[in-house]
Amino acid sequence: MLFESDAHNNPMVLTVRLVALITMLLLSACAQTSPYSDLPPLSVDGVELRVLAVNQELLISLPGNPSTGFSWATEHVPAFLEQIGEGEYSSDKASENMVGVGGTFRWRFLAKGKGTDTLRFIYMRPWEKGNPPADTAEYRIIVEDRL
Repeated sequence: MLFESDAHNNPMVLTVRLVALITMLLLSACAQTSPYSDLPPLSVDGVELRVLAVNQELLISLPGNPSTGFSWATEHVPAFLEQIGEGEYSSDKASENMVGVGGTFRWRFLAKGKGTDTLRFIYMRPWEKGNPPADTAEYRIIVEDRL
């Protein structure tokens, strides 16, 4: 009956189709919810803005190459963010005998409470005390009760 030409006039068929459509819309809305703040960052004056809800996770990824001696480190973590584990590094894919390949440094944070502050990373050689960092990355973090 669903595939007959007069099915579009049948109230039962229309009800079933409407319920199926509403179910698909609700499921697709739920599927888009993520515990991570994975929206593209908004950059203002070179500082990226990230807006989170309390209990939402934030993932930060920065490119780097530790074979040069440089690595990223957190310089300032707002009190309302809790770092989850240690920062991690993963090397980019490279040929078998290739050395000196860069990769990505990653950190995860959990928004534990409301607040506004700057999360700051520095790219430096840890043993070179007194030298300014080769690079910095700043994120303006805003945590609200809910989005």
